[in-house]
Amino acid sequence: MDHAQESVYALDHQGKFIYMNKHGMRKLGLKDSSEILGTDFRTLVAPESLELTVGNFIKRLKGEEIPPYECIIVQKDGTKLYVELSGTPITEGGKVQGEWGIARDITQRKAKETEAKARSRILEEEVESRIRQARVYERNIEIFMRDSNDGIIIIDPDMNITSWNRGAEYIFGQKAEDVIGRPLSTIIPPELRIEFESVISEVEKRGYIRNFETERLRKDGTRIHIQSTINIIKDETGQKLGFAEVTRDITEQKRMQQDLLRNKIELEQAYEKLKQHNIKLEDSVRMLESTLKIKPVRELAAPGTEDASAVEYHLEPRRCYLVKESDPTTAMTIFSRMVLHKGLHGLLITRTLPIRIREKYNLQKTPIVWLTTNRQPGETCVSPTAIAELSGVLVSFLDQTKDGIILIEGLEYLISQNNFRSILNLLQLMNDKIMISDSRLLITLDPATIDEKEVHLVQKEASEFIEGKGSVDFSKRYEHLLDRFSYESDRPDRT
Repeated sequence: MDHAQESVYALDHQGKFIYMNKHGMRKLGLKDSSEILGTDFRTLVAPESLELTVGNFIKRLKGEEIPPYECIIVQKDGTKLYVELSGTPITEGGKVQGEWGIARDITQRKAKETEAKARSRILEEEVESRIRQARVYERNIEIFMRDSNDGIIIIDPDMNITSWNRGAEYIFGQKAEDVIGRPLSTIIPPELRIEFESVISEVEKRGYIRNFETERLRKDGTRIHIQSTINIIKDETGQKLGFAEVTRDITEQKRMQQDLLRNKIELEQAYEKLKQHNIKLEDSVRMLESTLKIKPVRELAAPGTEDASAVEYHLEPRRCYLVKESDPTTAMTIFSRMVLHKGLHGLLITRTLPIRIREKYNLQKTPIVWLTTNRQPGETCVSPTAIAELSGVLVSFLDQTKDGIILIEGLEYLISQNNFRSILNLLQLMNDKIMISDSRLLITLDPATIDEKEVHLVQKEASEFIEGKGSVDFSKRYEHLLDRFSYESDRPDRT
């Protein structure tokens, strides 16, 4: 149990620790078992979790089944950790004498959940703000429609203006004395005059036409949108005297409708963005919780099989190396030599079919993750678009190995299946992890496949560069990388 990657403990019937594995003591910041054995578990539980934790312990002593539950514990230095506790009773002679328990650290998961909720809350507030704005627009339209000044125009049978009220003056910008006696066509755009004749023909047949929308001209030639209702005027004998037109300037209403439509589209986009964001966050949390675990394996070639004429490479730990080449031959050669002849734990992320790599480089045990959308029985496969899963695989491997090397071959494929920024973020994350580990990161890239700016950004994440197959003057430009590698085969951590 001391080698378990989770905190394992045992309590007696009084709630005092009678066992805790090394992982659990490290989590609590303890150096020796004497600091915990005989201690009441209540001293480690945060006040806000004490009632739940004590209650569940008592229930377990009574023989009740308790499902896994979350609580907060306090480390030696006062730092709080979120853990998920699960346990099973210790029985003797048919009586419960204590409890075996496992505590899983879920602090990071809780932090991600908190962050996800905060982001969702921000987006929800943004959506609510936009909805409030839309409602303001709607209220403004209602006020505008209620308080607007309609223009009333009387026209004789020959379509000349005989009456023009103040509302019309306000709408069209012309005084009554300037328009009375003039044809109505003077305020109708030329291309709409035929349309108006058709409208008048309809009015003569039906007696009226209501709320049709069209355009008119102001005195300065500006076009305005109007809503018009026209009724025929007749005398007592039924003789046509002319027409009465009630016009309403809806130019502002039209603009606000366009704004409303635009706001509606933006709201729908914001809602969709919120929905997709929540889906991605949920997927990311689930992905991180179920990340594929790659177990480091040491694979050494048989003595005497090393090519004495091969170029030696010295790759320092805690560094990222970029191999610029059109095909991954140089990077694969470096990787296989580090694994087979220098004893490093290796992990290969590749676009190439794994069976070909095993046959060509004799890597039989070293874990290979194949970047593919197809699932192949017997192979470890990750979709090129599952960046969160791939990130989890890499971080998990680094957390488990002390002296290792990772080769990412297929960077161009990852960029083509996602976008450059997300892959750069992945490299930056890996570089951060590499710098605090005892491992190395080897990346192969064909600079011809991405633009110059992106090449520079990738190069900034590398500690050193290696010009591979298809590159020029490798031996002269990078002789400081050659003939420097010499790992002692009898180092204690190699045994």
